[in-house]
Amino acid sequence: MIGRPALVAQLDLAVGSRPVTLLQGLPRVGRTQLIDEWIKRRTDARRETDPAAIVAGGIVVFDQFDLANVAALVAAVRATEVTGARTRFMVAPIDLATTFAVRDKLAGLFHAIEVAPLRLDELEDGAVPLAAAMGPVVAAAGPTAELVSVTDPRRLWVRGGLPESLYAADDQDSFTRRHQMLAPLLERDYTRWHVLPAFPLWNLFDWLARRNSNELDETVTQFGKRHELKSGIFVLEKLGLIRRLANAAMSVRPDKDFKDKLFVRDTGLLHAMIGVVTTDDLEHSKAIGSSFESYAIEALLAAVGTAECRARYYRFGDGQGADEIDLILQFPTQQGRQIAIECKVGPSKSARPGFFRACGLMGITEQLVVHSGPDADRSERIPRLDLRSAIKRVAEIAVGR
Repeated sequence: MIGRPALVAQLDLAVGSRPVTLLQGLPRVGRTQLIDEWIKRRTDARRETDPAAIVAGGIVVFDQFDLANVAALVAAVRATEVTGARTRFMVAPIDLATTFAVRDKLAGLFHAIEVAPLRLDELEDGAVPLAAAMGPVVAAAGPTAELVSVTDPRRLWVRGGLPESLYAADDQDSFTRRHQMLAPLLERDYTRWHVLPAFPLWNLFDWLARRNSNELDETVTQFGKRHELKSGIFVLEKLGLIRRLANAAMSVRPDKDFKDKLFVRDTGLLHAMIGVVTTDDLEHSKAIGSSFESYAIEALLAAVGTAECRARYYRFGDGQGADEIDLILQFPTQQGRQIAIECKVGPSKSARPGFFRACGLMGITEQLVVHSGPDADRSERIPRLDLRSAIKRVAEIAVGR
């Protein structure tokens, strides 16, 4: 069974800090399983379906919570404030519209927790029941494998961290499941965020996937006017499909105009868009470098945990001679401590000269290379770490070690 102890611990803290805990995440990401695991550990939590009919006291959990029930939830939360009842609420919204409605109506009263796809450090070499991660978006594709063991260390990279995809019976089944999750998600009504029904959100996500880890050019006209492109990207970002990193070069070259860099966060979804089905496909793909960058960056940012951290990248110049850092982590509570990280597929690859020039300009002395191989090499001044070791090191840095 896959456990997510870090998330469970966050839930324990959240329910004590705010009246409402808001669980956000992609469809099929495993929020229902997480809630089930968490409730089993508690004697004060229970599931409910109707916020208008709850009995005061304890922790009331609403899974697959929809927009029609938001007004009743707000009334219930306000009533507990008036009466002083020690009732807490945990809400897992069914879609983005519900998430925004809860956030708008209960501003200042909620603690938001993102349930991200499974990460390398969370996996055990065991089995997990797929039904625990199922959601209401689509029916299962093909025959359901009840228990599947993860033995290939690259499976998570290829298939991504959505449990149903990761533990599918085979690579093609996994690929199909990801496509069937994405299609209805990208066809939903996002007009509230100025994304018209005719806007090709699927095509935009496909375009970004094929330009993964590239800087965003907002002057692109194939997706309509600039504000339409920005609205579409905003929705993809809020859904948790993409991540945006700002260019730290603006802090040392304020006279220049710099672009953000965009990544598809889950590599399984990235590969679903660019046609990578198997490990062999990935190893022969021109996109393997940008894919590993997404894979590593998401894992390392998750390793930061709840520590205050600012994540950026650095790029100035063009081509192979550019000054570039793939990821900069800055910790304001540690006197602005910074670490520069270079992502390499090959275990023997070292950082380019432009990495060191950028570190010099940014005043960064802590540096490491993270690679896709199985072992760490600390024999040189700049350690070359496998992803597991890099995750562990970033987690240590996040707590000041």
